[in-house]
Formats: sequence, structure tokens, C-alpha cells
Amino acid sequence: MGTNTQVRLRRCNGEAEWLRLVEIWRSAVEATHDFLSAADIDAIERQLPQTYLPNVEITVAETPQGIAGFSGLAAGKLEMIFVDANFRGAGVGSALLRHAVAVHPNLSLDVNEQNLEALGFYLHHGFRVVGRSTTDEAGRPFPLLHLALGRPEVGEMPVVIVVMGATGTGKSTLAAALATSLAWEFQEGDDLHPASNIAKMAAGEALSDDDREPWLDRISAWIETRLQTQLPAVITCSALKRQYRDRLAAAGVAFVHLNPDRETIANRLAQRTGHFMDASLLESQLELLEPLASDEVGLVVDGNEQTGPLAASVIGRLGLTVKR
Repeated sequence: MGTNTQVRLRRCNGEAEWLRLVEIWRSAVEATHDFLSAADIDAIERQLPQTYLPNVEITVAETPQGIAGFSGLAAGKLEMIFVDANFRGAGVGSALLRHAVAVHPNLSLDVNEQNLEALGFYLHHGFRVVGRSTTDEAGRPFPLLHLALGRPEVGEMPVVIVVMGATGTGKSTLAAALATSLAWEFQEGDDLHPASNIAKMAAGEALSDDDREPWLDRISAWIETRLQTQLPAVITCSALKRQYRDRLAAAGVAFVHLNPDRETIANRLAQRTGHFMDASLLESQLELLEPLASDEVGLVVDGNEQTGPLAASVIGRLGLTVKR
């Protein structure tokens, strides 16, 4: 519709209205959940009357044309809001959400990571991402973002962790362990290098500042997207110089400088296979390395520990919580 319409909220009249709610659910999902197959939609629809609708407190949004949407609350959590596709943009979803917040001021909810329209809707209404699960409640491969109402407090957990350090320090291993433990998104920063940079490093040639420009631009854009959506994530980047880190630094970004001793790095490089970077570049990287300054947000770890204890230490020092 695109314009606000008159909406009256009321309690659901039980099973007598469930058929209409299922129709609304189907209409909304087909319009917004393009990551679901037809078989997925059919399977979930069959569970609505038996599993989902009986276990939530349903609020119906009624318009002069009839029921246009509904929400479901359970134990202070918003389990669902669905709006008939014909009433998208008419203020029905906003009315349902405002009512849910009025009933539960500390409202929380989950949203499918792939449903960018829904995520934008909740962020617009003051929610923020506070966690991530790699599957949905049924164990299907549809990641969920966990949202809570309110803005982050000063000093609250970072949104993006940049694991930095010279080649061979174990950045990828630590970053992957952090992302797994936290259930955050993970990005290998080397994958954002232009092909020309990869060819140069594979030939044993050190990158210049000019070479790094497009790479840092890509990493900066990737970080900015996560900050804008409040989507927690971990990315690797050597970030050897302060000027490189200044390109990436922002509110919500924390650096973790992995700094094992030279012998440990050499042993790791000797055992590493299949990586494009020539091991001979270690010395040039160590020469470029500028340690984190006291005014930079982050921490330094020696990197000589086993990955598990090291990741646990970093998570604790950053004030984060492991997702179980």
C-alpha cells in the first residue's frame, strides 16, 4: 500500500482465526524470505497450527479491510511479526512492534540474517544486534541474528574484531576460533586482496603502500557494512602500520595484535602449505610492524599459546561472551 492505514490491535480469537493468520504468514514469507525454498515454506507452514501459534500470545492487527498482520510474544521475546504482502508499508508492522515494546520494554527478538528487509526494519526502530547463531531454532542452515532494544553503551563489546599481525602469526586460526566461539561472522582479509597483490606476494615481492590501497579500501568497506547493521564479525588483516589501522578504526572496532616470538612464527611458516604468500616476506613485514599505541582500541597477545586457550583469553579480555 505504501501509506499508513487505520490499524486496530486486539487479541486473537483463537483457532477460529488461525487459518487467516497462516494465509498472512505465507503471504509475508513469500514476499520477504527468498532464501527459503518452496519445500521449506511448505514444511514450516504445516507446523504453524500445531507448534508455533499455540505457544505464543497473539496480537492481531485489524484494518477496515480485515486482518492485515499479527505478532506473537512469549516470555518477553518477540517470536514473530508477519504482515500481509498487500499491506506492506502501511504501518501495520510498526503498530505491532510498538505494542510489543509497550508490553515488554526489554523486548528481544531473532531475525534471519538473510532477511535484510526485516533487519533494516528492526534497526530503524532502535534494535541492535547482540549475537548470532549459525542455524535457526530447528537446526536448519539459516543463521539468526539476536537483537535487543537500545543503543550500545560506552565501552560495550566491539562489533568488529580485526585480528592483526605479520604473516605466519596465526591470524586466520585465531580469528576463525573467535568467530566460532562467539557465533560471529568471519572474513579472511587476504581474500579481499586484488589478484595483482596476490601474484606479487606469491613471487616474493613485498607490497607497497600503493598496492595496499585498494585492499584496505575493501576491508574498510566490509567493516563499515558490519558497523552500520550492528552485525558482529571478525576479520583478519596484517594492519602493520598505524596509518593502515587508522583507515580501519572506528567506534565498535577493536584490534587484536597477535605477536608470537620469531621462532614460533618461523616454525608455523615452515609447516604452512597452500598459502600464496612467500615465507621470505616475513622480515619485510616485521620491519614495517608498528605495535598498537596506547590510544588505539585493542590488545596485544603473544600468540604462543594453543588456539583454544588463546581465544578464550581474548574473549575474556574484550568482555565478550561465548555462545553455547
